[in-house]
Amino acid sequence: MLVGRQLLKNIFSSWAGFGLRVGITFFFTPFITGILGEARYGAWVVVFATLDYLSMADIGMKQSLVRFISKALGEKRMDKVNGILNTATAIYLGLAAIAMVFALIIIANLGSLIDIPDPALLQETKDTLQVITFEMVVFFLLLPFANTLGAFHRFDISNAQNMVAETVRVIVLVILLKAGYGLVALVWAIFVISLLRQIWSIITLKRLHPEVKLQAKSLDRSIAKDLLGYSKISFLITIMWLVIFRADAYILGGLITVAAAGIYAPAGQIFYYIRNLINAVGTPLVPAISHLESTGDTKALAHIYLKGLKYVSFVTSIFATGCLFYAHDFMRLWLAPEYAPAADVMIVLAIPAVIFMPQIVGNSIMFGLSRHKNLLYVLIAEGIMKIVLSIILVDKMGMIGLAYGTGIPQVILYGLVYPQVIKRIVGLPVSRIYLTFLKSAILGGITAAPIAALMIYLIPPAGWLYFFTHVTVILLAASGVGYLLLESDDKVRLIDLIKSRGSTQS
Repeated sequence: MLVGRQLLKNIFSSWAGFGLRVGITFFFTPFITGILGEARYGAWVVVFATLDYLSMADIGMKQSLVRFISKALGEKRMDKVNGILNTATAIYLGLAAIAMVFALIIIANLGSLIDIPDPALLQETKDTLQVITFEMVVFFLLLPFANTLGAFHRFDISNAQNMVAETVRVIVLVILLKAGYGLVALVWAIFVISLLRQIWSIITLKRLHPEVKLQAKSLDRSIAKDLLGYSKISFLITIMWLVIFRADAYILGGLITVAAAGIYAPAGQIFYYIRNLINAVGTPLVPAISHLESTGDTKALAHIYLKGLKYVSFVTSIFATGCLFYAHDFMRLWLAPEYAPAADVMIVLAIPAVIFMPQIVGNSIMFGLSRHKNLLYVLIAEGIMKIVLSIILVDKMGMIGLAYGTGIPQVILYGLVYPQVIKRIVGLPVSRIYLTFLKSAILGGITAAPIAALMIYLIPPAGWLYFFTHVTVILLAASGVGYLLLESDDKVRLIDLIKSRGSTQS
């Protein structure tokens, strides 16, 4: 069940959520960049990059909760689930205090970290960060009970709630921006909507599992030791992920200007969302793999990895091909002319993405088996290489140097080192990993490239109607080829899921 129909429901609900976020980003980004301008939008990017860094105070507890709750469910130990939730809540009390202290230090020294020449904008950014800090503290305190539906294998419900919250959030932000409100009002609105979303999640968890309770008697020192023992590696992984994926605003804001961070951000955001698309497969796999381990069924791991590698390599290859052909047209249609350099950033990041993103499936297997220390070593190397290369290349090449500083380590590490790591964990020959990747990636490329080239020749994408006509034709062709790529058991599950949804709606 967990690696079958429910897992498929979780993945498809995650993809639905991803589709909504892409739609929101597509329409909202030109709107907010047009109203805020380069510098103010750059400050907005810095605020949320700072929030991501402050979230390091989580020390990897979210991953630890997913691991141990799903394992306890596999053992049918609801008493242990209660112990995990309540013990984690006590731990988060301390983590929230630590996060607040670090936030206050960053706010006090923001002017020396980021080049924000306008004193009024600097003060507005600081005020916005104060609200964000309060939101983060509340989030930490509610997290164990409000953000663990996925650990209970109900990513479908969690994703549906997120979709509702995101829709409401963007509507409110549009209203506030049109009314002329500033950054502080925007983050207050985000806080209120997020709080209501968390309360909704807690109510849902209690309805699904009435035996879940907030109670001091469930606190358990041995559980705390297990949670923190697992989370210390996850914490270091979180740090490295933030260095790799969220250092861009600080590198550009510190070495160039905050406006450069604002121009770079849309391209980086697109790849962040594509990564979330792949996480729609990888995240639900973590509790499923932990469950398989608790029942002793670990033989399927190599098969799960190869299937994930095959499917994700095909999808990311389609996306990367689209970037190579359409990046400049897309940015020209999407944003104001001053954001045109973001198209070159997209092109530079596209090829490394094909190599890096399919390995998110391998990451999930490592987390599910508590073998994530291996991932940490890879990320440390990637983080060091990215920072060193980015600083050198930004000085020589400007904004595009950051894209090269990000992509080069991905090609080296995920193309050469990572397959060796996976070989030790799931027992697959490296040659089979490469062959699976290359077959799917090449298939994706030769599916999309000829169609894109022909469409551009016949109907240049001069406007959105033509652009989306191109995208639709490519996606239809990719869907047909992708269905043929599916293994027989996945075809059966997909057809059954579609039929069940159709019968439910009727």
